[in-house]
Formats: sequence, structure tokens, C-alpha cells
Amino acid sequence: MPYLGNTAGNRFVASKPASVYSGDGSTTAFTLEHAVGSDEDILVSVDGVIQEPSVAYAVSGGTTLTFTSAPSNNADNNIFVYYLFRTVATVDHPSTSSLLATDGTFSGDLTVDTNTLYVDSANNRVGIGTGSPSAALHILDTSTPQAKIAYDSNRYMNVEHATIYNVSGAAQSNNLKFATRGYSGSNSITFFTGGTDASGTSESERLRIDSSGNLLVGTTDINPYDNTSGVGIALRSTGAIYNAIDGGTALILNRMTSDGTIAQFRQAGTTVGSIGTATNELEIKTSGTRYLELQEIVGIFNSDWTGNLQMTPTVSSVDLGNASTKWDNLYLSGGVYLGGTGSSNYLQDYEEGTWTPAVGGTATYSSNVGHYVKVGKFVTAWFDIRVTLIGTGSTSNVTGLPFTAQTNASVQGMGAAIGYFNSLATSVVNVHGRVDNSSATLSLSGITSAVTGSIQTTTILGNGARVTGSLIYETS
Repeated sequence: MPYLGNTAGNRFVASKPASVYSGDGSTTAFTLEHAVGSDEDILVSVDGVIQEPSVAYAVSGGTTLTFTSAPSNNADNNIFVYYLFRTVATVDHPSTSSLLATDGTFSGDLTVDTNTLYVDSANNRVGIGTGSPSAALHILDTSTPQAKIAYDSNRYMNVEHATIYNVSGAAQSNNLKFATRGYSGSNSITFFTGGTDASGTSESERLRIDSSGNLLVGTTDINPYDNTSGVGIALRSTGAIYNAIDGGTALILNRMTSDGTIAQFRQAGTTVGSIGTATNELEIKTSGTRYLELQEIVGIFNSDWTGNLQMTPTVSSVDLGNASTKWDNLYLSGGVYLGGTGSSNYLQDYEEGTWTPAVGGTATYSSNVGHYVKVGKFVTAWFDIRVTLIGTGSTSNVTGLPFTAQTNASVQGMGAAIGYFNSLATSVVNVHGRVDNSSATLSLSGITSAVTGSIQTTTILGNGARVTGSLIYETS
């Protein structure tokens, strides 16, 4: 058949009619070897079963085949994809022939001699000396200098290892010089970020060095400290540092590894004080032996370390607050000595809370609530237990007290006051309760008639029973 130009074998490339894949039981997405326009443009078979388009699978982006459920694990090509659209021939210019044109438009990437010039059409990047540009313009050379911007052979700038050298004259060698010349204004050097295009639209000034040598960051004001709005830092050429911040920490100092001075204060060259750390805690010191150390306890020191908060006078004549100036809350990790320094004057703690009285087993309740107040070692507990069905629960023991009673050889248990009872399992005249040593269980017993003893029955709780009361006992 007659033809113009090169032979047909050099001009047309046919597409493959089918692709095969192997499932692994988890992968749902596969890449097609040819782009298609819709789900119906391909016929998909998995393990010999034809799949329904748009239900069992879908095609996105022309080449991504995604299954609704992952195909089974089979290393022997259990997925077949047949391309139903008509095979279209594409023109391919012979690689051994030159191409001559006045202009051209490329829809994909452009490569000139691998790395000499590369245009990344997907990311809109140009690489010179690299086939993987990481910026809009990426210039790379393995020799030194890596990049060179030149006006002529004597005036140019090299970029080498992120350092800019001015090599246009021996007097400026290995120095970078920024200067403003021939301008009658403020002659400041400014730095901007945030521009949205080459013209600088929406860019914001971040830093400037003004004509007086002041370095200003985030501000154009040399005295930001006296403003009611606006933030930034000014490093004055006079040596002063001024800064302003809105709603944050104005100054953070961090000393690594060891304790010691973090900030030192001097007057006329002589140290007058410092702020630092001792045993990982804050320490404020003068130049002498007087200092304040904030460790696990607060210490105000005059001449030596005693581990206590020292005040003058040292006798017990100093109040913490007064009638018109009061402290708010006092948080202590230990107790407090009241009226003396002996163990009998030591109040360990104070605590309030709730507890849940229960009889265990399969018992159910319409209500079982309790609360307590603990002052030092003594606990006052209140309870109200209403049993719906006793099941396998205890008929006499109520568990769940918030603290265990102490072991006291001279006292065999502590009693409870029963304020109300009703619908007990046994008819009684009265109900008693006690907490034994080293126990967190309240034991109930009853008196059915006038006797000299206190226990005639321990069958107290049953279906529908209710008992309320309170008890005071000592913890360990």
C-alpha cells in the first residue's frame, strides 16, 4: 500500500487488547495499561467470573481500576481486563530523525539529553542539569560553582553549598554585602514573604534593617514595648532589646543539660544577680548569699541552706495573711500541724466522696448509695441500701466502705448507728452494725427479743429490704 514519509512500522503503535493482574486478597486498586473513558469501556473477569461495571468495579482518572471488594489471593493472574474500545493508532516520530518546526506545543514532559533540560508538565517545574526538579526553576551542577549568575566575566555571583560569594573584587572576597545606594529615602533593607505572584501581590514585610542599624522583626516600630496593639521585636543598634507579643509568652529561655545560671544581671560590668536552676528548679540569686530557691519546698535563704522557709523573726509571731488580706486555697501534698509540733497535732488530710454499699452475689437494688467525710484518720460514712432481689447476695455483710479500718488490738471493731430499717428478712426489735479491725465491710445483726447479748440473727437483708445508717471508724 502506498504511503508518505517513513514506513508504517515507524509511524503507528497499536494498543494491547488485554491486561492481566494477580490479586492478593487486600489490594483493590490496579493501574490499567491504557486509558479508558468509562467503566463500560472494559470487560473485567475475576476468577473466571465477569464483573458488573460501576457495581463490582469503577474506573477513575482513565487508568485506575478500583474494585468494590479486594479480589482473592492468587499469584497466577486471576484478574483479566479486556479493552472494548476500538484500538487507535498513535503517531510516533522516528528517534533517529531530526524534527524541524517553527514552534510546538507539548502536552506532556519535555526532556533534552536526559538532564540538560527537563520540563515537568505535571508540577510546572523546569530542571537544568536535573531530571527531577523540586522547584519552579531547579539548577544543578555537580561541579563548583553549582550555579552562576553573571553580568560579564568580571561581575558575577556564585551559589555554592547555600553560600553566596561576591567574587567581583579582591576586597570583597568571601563576603556577602547588602547595600542601598543612590536613594534619598530611609535606605532600609527589607525582607518579605507571602507574595502570591511575581509582582509581590499580598506579600508581607517580615524583617528590616533600618538606616540607623536597628533590626526589626515583625514590626516597623523601634519601640514596640509601649504600644497597645501590634507585635514584634526590635534589636536596637544602641544594644537595647524591645519586644511585644499579644496573648502569648514574651520570653522563653532554655538551658540544656545542666543546672546553673540562665539569665545574669550586671551593673557597670559587675554581676548583681541572676536567675537560674538548682536541682532542676528555679533559683533567684543576688551576687551574695541571699537568694530564693523554689524546689520541692520553697526556701528563702540568708546565709545557709536549712531546707525550710525561713522568715524573720523566726518565732511563731508571723501570720500567713491577715484580717483584710487573705489567702485563697492552700494546696498541700502532706498534712498540717495545728496548735503544736507533736504527732498528736498532725492533721493528715481532709477528703469528701461517695461510696457504693453492696451485698455481692447476684443481688439487685432499687437504690444503693453512700457518701463520706474523712478528717485525718477518722471517717464518717452514711449509706442507704434498698435490695430488690437478694439472689446469692449476703444477708448481713455490706461491702464497699471507702477506707479499711485500722488494726487496734484494744478495740474489737467499731459500731454503726442504724437510723431506719424496713422489710427485713427477719422480724427484729433492733438492728446493729459494726466494722471489724482491718476490714472494709459493715456487718449487720439483729435482736429479735430482749436479751443480754446483741446478736440473735444475721439474716437481715432479703428481697425488698431497706437499711439506712451511719458509722464513724478509724483508718490505719
